[in-house]
Amino acid sequence: RDEMVRIRVSTPWALVIALCVGIFIYRGASAHPRTSRRLRLSLLAHNMLKGSHPDSYPLKLTATKVVNEAVEFETEHLMKVLGRIDYHVLLEAVRAVGLPSELLPSELPPRIDPDRDLPLLQKLHRALYEVRVESGELHCPVTGERYPIRNFIPDLLRKTAAFDKPWKQMQEEGDQDYLRTVR
Repeated sequence: RDEMVRIRVSTPWALVIALCVGIFIYRGASAHPRTSRRLRLSLLAHNMLKGSHPDSYPLKLTATKVVNEAVEFETEHLMKVLGRIDYHVLLEAVRAVGLPSELLPSELPPRIDPDRDLPLLQKLHRALYEVRVESGELHCPVTGERYPIRNFIPDLLRKTAAFDKPWKQMQEEGDQDYLRTVR
């Protein structure tokens, strides 16, 4: 049985405020999916992720479930983002999620004109923003750690027990595997 919260209302304004808060809570609970759209793992976010080791970029993506979500196309924003991404990592991620390899060219043109290259920009937008990884795994090429992706969110916390040991204890025991991964 659902329990009801009773609020004692002393003025009409308090009643209006209580109703507005109740409607906001009700709509908020039903309108938003389990994970906010902004937090869902896109290929743009994957392109910028790295593991705990300094040389762990890029993380290898293995996707088991991929979802396409419509996102508004903004040319100016996309042009700014293109200067910050590693295009070859994006191509690997496109292959990992199962998109056709013909979707994107093997190399980006040196200069992209928003008017002339609109079809290319639309394809880049689709790959970077609209493709979301719901479940899968990220793999660190240096440490070998695997980070699961569940409900669109990658769990980047370390799971290895060796990383829980204090640094001084590692040096005393001479744990070379750990010391190699932190340097």
